[in-house]
Amino acid sequence: MTMWFHVSSMRRLMARRRGPCIRMMLTAFVGTLWCLVGAAWALGTWRDTERMAADVRMDVMLHAGTPDSVIRSLVHTLRTMPSVGGVEWRTPERMWSEFSRDLRLDDDLRTVVDVPDVVRLRPSDAALNERSMTLLASACEDSWPDVYKVVWPIDYVRAIDSRRRDVMILGGAAAVLSFILFMTALLHAFRSELHRAEQDMRIGASMGATPSFMAAPHLLIGIVTGSIGLSLAVGLISVSWSSILATMPWMGTVRTEEFAMWVGILAVGGLAICWWQGLNAARRAGRRRTA
Repeated sequence: MTMWFHVSSMRRLMARRRGPCIRMMLTAFVGTLWCLVGAAWALGTWRDTERMAADVRMDVMLHAGTPDSVIRSLVHTLRTMPSVGGVEWRTPERMWSEFSRDLRLDDDLRTVVDVPDVVRLRPSDAALNERSMTLLASACEDSWPDVYKVVWPIDYVRAIDSRRRDVMILGGAAAVLSFILFMTALLHAFRSELHRAEQDMRIGASMGATPSFMAAPHLLIGIVTGSIGLSLAVGLISVSWSSILATMPWMGTVRTEEFAMWVGILAVGGLAICWWQGLNAARRAGRRRTA
């Protein structure tokens, strides 16, 4: 019976106050759309950056004639270093095979080309930045006299570092500000609806209704309008997702369950704001009645 009363009250309130209800729907729609797309962009960009970083390799080139025992010792030492995720010894024959295949060279050139032994290492995840890789390259050159050159894509690593900073600083700041903006806009939109309901709440308070009882219909309004806005935003993203991936393919790494989690966070936050404001409005109405 109580729920039926609240639902009936909600329907009458929504019919009488279409303007505030439409504003609440639009606020939930625009805010959800902005937050979901922004979160998907940030997460997709970060994962794409990590994928790029996983392809980085460092080649340690040794002088011709370096004994195999020295190379094995170098490989063993590198494998024990925390900044190294993997090590591979590439013999001159293997290097020439790959080099000639990529450039389509004739095998007769092998007699005139001096191919060195190469120790190719993969930096660990924590060392995939310019500073750590510079220190690693310097350590190889300074500690091993048989190493004559260390080659690694410094410009590529710098680009990865720059992209990480952009996502962490700009993306993080945008995410926090967007969430605050969304909650503030929702708070203002719901307050507008409650402002028109103060007279009804004062009547309810004069009849002895509890604050939670008076706030329940307005909470239901917030749930309905917020759900409609959330659903419209999710539907628009679902319809246009293929077009988004055609323009920004790296966002394809964002999973459906992650979208569901973000929608849940926004829904819980909006629900908390609606309930908190409704109770405060009902308590104010009760205090004014007794004043």
